[in-house]
Amino acid sequence: SNQTFAAPFGSQDLHGNGVNVNYSIPLMKNSSGILSRLGYELQGYSIDLIEVTSLENQENFLADTGARFIDWALLTEQRNISKNRLLLAENELATTKKKHRTNLAAEVDVLRAEDAVFNAKQNLMQFESQYKALRAELSVRAGDTILINSEPDVDLYTFKELATIKQARSELQTQSRLLKLLDLKLAQLTHEQRGLSDESRPELNLTVSGGLRGEDVQFSGSMSLDQPQYSVALAFRYPLGQTTNKADISKARIEKMQLAAERASTFVQLEAQLQNLLIQIKDLEKIMALNQQQINVAQQKTLQELRRHNQGRNELTFVIQSRDNEQFVKLIYAQNAATYQKLYLEYLSLTDQLIT
Repeated sequence: SNQTFAAPFGSQDLHGNGVNVNYSIPLMKNSSGILSRLGYELQGYSIDLIEVTSLENQENFLADTGARFIDWALLTEQRNISKNRLLLAENELATTKKKHRTNLAAEVDVLRAEDAVFNAKQNLMQFESQYKALRAELSVRAGDTILINSEPDVDLYTFKELATIKQARSELQTQSRLLKLLDLKLAQLTHEQRGLSDESRPELNLTVSGGLRGEDVQFSGSMSLDQPQYSVALAFRYPLGQTTNKADISKARIEKMQLAAERASTFVQLEAQLQNLLIQIKDLEKIMALNQQQINVAQQKTLQELRRHNQGRNELTFVIQSRDNEQFVKLIYAQNAATYQKLYLEYLSLTDQLIT
């Protein structure tokens, strides 16, 4: 600080100038500088919370869009199965008409074959309509019109490598963003609580002061600043009452307990979901293996029914029923495969592996 003063000295004024520097060191309250940094550091936690929340929202969007993409792949497979069924029905109709012209098939067999074609066309049209509608929806979601002329490249029938329940539980504990959000909130609240505790402490400040001073009858002479000055002082201040501060500290302590309980509850819920998903996925692998066996049996049955019909030993109805059953089993297999892929996608989303 720069000081100028005048004082009576005999018949003349005494002029003075001075420069002074004060430095205060907190010895109790804010001794570690926590209060000076508190606002900045709490804001840092808020930024981390926003970033983690943003990633979680992105992953939820990807998981939802991915599930719709699997639906599109399923409709593609269902459409292909129906196309093949229609092709077989049309070939069967052509063969039956040819046999009818040579009196090797009855009129009723022609009608049955035509009815099978109509049913196959209707099924195909339904799948085709759903396929195009979902493709248009995904095109809008992706903001890319190229999807309108594209088909999904997804292998529905490939099994995935899965962690054991113990490994998955460990990954969940360390990788879950939902748990990380609660951990960040807990850390932020703990830091805020430390600040509140420090705020309640008494103030004890050590103030060191030093400077130069000059005095002279002439003002110009007082500018020489040739008189050093030093001082050391202790200032103590004890706050009384502090009702608001105590209430804030108590509130922070209760909120920390609530957050800790919420984290424990959230982890239990996530672990339950995880075990549920892993069990469903493993069981679906077994079911899909049975589906494959069913398809093989249905195909063999169709061959036998067709052979018997060509030998005149059964009616065309049995061949049509067998082909329809074969198609039905294939559609069930495709549906189970799509469910499997969706469950795996849920597993990746639950363990936060869609976005790393």
